[in-house]
Amino acid sequence: MLLIADLRRMTAALALTALAACSGATTIPYQGQTAGEPGDPLVRTANASSPCDISGFWYFHGSCEAIRMKPKGVSVALRRYNGLTLKESFSKNFATEDPAFVIGEGTSAHDITGLNGGQTFPVYGSVACSSLSGDAVTCPGRAVLYNVIENAGSETVVFNATPLFEITKSPGFTAAKCQVVQLRRTGTRFVWLRLPIYGHPNGTKLTFKPWAVVLGFSAKTSGVFGFVCPA
Repeated sequence: MLLIADLRRMTAALALTALAACSGATTIPYQGQTAGEPGDPLVRTANASSPCDISGFWYFHGSCEAIRMKPKGVSVALRRYNGLTLKESFSKNFATEDPAFVIGEGTSAHDITGLNGGQTFPVYGSVACSSLSGDAVTCPGRAVLYNVIENAGSETVVFNATPLFEITKSPGFTAAKCQVVQLRRTGTRFVWLRLPIYGHPNGTKLTFKPWAVVLGFSAKTSGVFGFVCPA
């Protein structure tokens, strides 16, 4: 199964299609929202105080880190923010130049500001939700955290799984089961795609294990995951 979020990125999408055909795996190219102008990817921001102040994209005001992606994968732990600590571990990938990635977070429209294509950030519940097959589904619960990932490098990077997400919350979680969603763009509309990735909170810790899919990030693009728990 191939999921294409942005038809303007057909070159990357077709390359991933060929890879998926050889591996028989599910393919999820990331939404290809170009951000910023060419230059040093670690300083290519409008505001040098935060790498998450990405030109032409929403600004996630929570904790933010600029890293170098390694072919063997890499882990990054963001500083505690609003009682939440996010750690994510990326799987093996096909990066060849140790490209720069930016990892950040936000919790609501209050700390995710700016415009993307003339639109404010569509918090979970404010736009429709979709299943993997493209059917309209309900949007249960509420998002406790949003995670922005930017491939600030010059090459498409393909992973063999979604990241391992670990969220620590103080005070602890009260929900029994939470889910990962992904923001996708269809034309001028945004939808939240409900992924088959679930976590069962254990006190203060919530873990979402990797989902074995072909996941691609085009160069100079950004995308968003959300973590949803029952209200």
